[in-house]
Amino acid sequence: MEWTGRRNYELNSSIILKYVYRLLSLVLADDAIAVAAANENDQLAELRSLFIEEEIVHLLFGTAIANRAHDDHMQGPRQDPNELSFAPVDRSCGEWVRDVQRPDAQCLTLREACNKIIHAENIRIETIARNGRAFEVINPVVYLEGRRGRTQWSATLDLVQYAQATFENFGDLG
Repeated sequence: MEWTGRRNYELNSSIILKYVYRLLSLVLADDAIAVAAANENDQLAELRSLFIEEEIVHLLFGTAIANRAHDDHMQGPRQDPNELSFAPVDRSCGEWVRDVQRPDAQCLTLREACNKIIHAENIRIETIARNGRAFEVINPVVYLEGRRGRTQWSATLDLVQYAQATFENFGDLG
């Protein structure tokens, strides 16, 4: 079978996987930094506050664009029933609502998660207060909001599941 599409390039999976690892590390290490910092004015807390939100957003966009491009690129082999090396990625990354006026949550696939990240008008990262922490720590869930035409949508993206799905998406290049 001949696959149509862009077959003249291959994304460097190690770079993308490193980006998603950095994203996951930022979020999961936030709690450890909050424990290590003496208070919210500690140098560790200040260093974290300089970069955490910007880094998360940049890594989200970078990985979303790469995931989408790779998903498009691999569509032929992944849809070919005779090709066993490349499996489709069907892991859920959260859920989304197509129209917030008529909420009906759907599974947020990796492809749809990437679309939502790329087209979001608002990205909200929330924090959680925990005992024994110098500051509130990042919740590993990101809230995305946007609109398609006149219809407002919303999505809840689980960053741990997103990292796992990204690994699956690029795993067939390993």
